[in-house]
Amino acid sequence: MPGSKGSIDIVDTRSGSYVGSITVDDSDPAGLAPDPRTSKMYVVLGLTSRVAVTRSQEAGGSDYVANHWGPLPHALALDAVHQRLFVGSRIKKGHIYKPGKMIIMDATNGKVIDAVDSEGRSR
Repeated sequence: MPGSKGSIDIVDTRSGSYVGSITVDDSDPAGLAPDPRTSKMYVVLGLTSRVAVTRSQEAGGSDYVANHWGPLPHALALDAVHQRLFVGSRIKKGHIYKPGKMIIMDATNGKVIDAVDSEGRSR
């Protein structure tokens, strides 16, 4: 639902202490993939069917939406070398609905490169 906010909490894994959070324009951030080569992190927003890109505050960045592409994104993986995002999604609600979709996106501009049928249950 537009206007609904959610967050990604950041924890220092060495100390176990809370560091901060990143607010996103969706109450259902479903999957995320940090880019180990940059300050970016890609987040699928399940409620609004978008992929958001966040940048660390140290890099002077903020949240922005890379693309609004399709229904019910659920899982996300990043090929940092080739700058490709692989987004697993469902066509209808329900974890085992078949077919699902695997969306391949250009991580630099959010352009959808391909969309192929996949198993309905992505993790």
